[in-house]
Amino acid sequence: MKDMFWAAASVGNENEWKVAMNDLEKANKEAAEWLNRIPPTLWSRSHFRGSSKCDILVNNLNESFNKYILEARELPIIGMLEWIRRKLMHRIQTKRSGMQKFHGQICPNIAEKIDKNQRLSRTFVATWDGHQKYEIDCGPRKCVVVDLHEWTCTCGYFQLTGYPCAHACAAIGVCRLPINDYVHACYTRVEYLKIYAHTITPVPSDTY
Repeated sequence: MKDMFWAAASVGNENEWKVAMNDLEKANKEAAEWLNRIPPTLWSRSHFRGSSKCDILVNNLNESFNKYILEARELPIIGMLEWIRRKLMHRIQTKRSGMQKFHGQICPNIAEKIDKNQRLSRTFVATWDGHQKYEIDCGPRKCVVVDLHEWTCTCGYFQLTGYPCAHACAAIGVCRLPINDYVHACYTRVEYLKIYAHTITPVPSDTY
């Protein structure tokens, strides 16, 4: 049952989501009805807004922050907030300094994911329609359509994440275009440095 839920939650397009939900309904109608009462925009990648540029389904951010402030959680409220302020002041400076030393155009984590997708794309066959669309043969009875003008793929992940999925990499590769031209600006070194350009100003103690 858990595997069926994750199948419905993890797919990137609506058609695959419908198939996964039908499978779940056949296995457990009550579970499917309960899940249908929750808007799929809250739990399924196939319904996430493309503007978010994120495909994450977990709450790791909350868990990471809780672990991050573990040392401060037992302090009195003012002491805890001061501890968090100093920690964040140091973190912002560290993140900014680290990226200043990096000279690539795309942030390292995303560059690594794109590189992985490029390796996967080598097994695909891309056929160009003469305009902006490509039919990508991914294996027996499985094809998707990539539109490089709209930055979309019928698998859903190109528009969801903002960087080329393996299918889009196949299309970009066959026409020998620069892959970085198809990566959203939010993943660039320039934008990263803008995010960490601000500082948290040091605060003197209350005796001053």
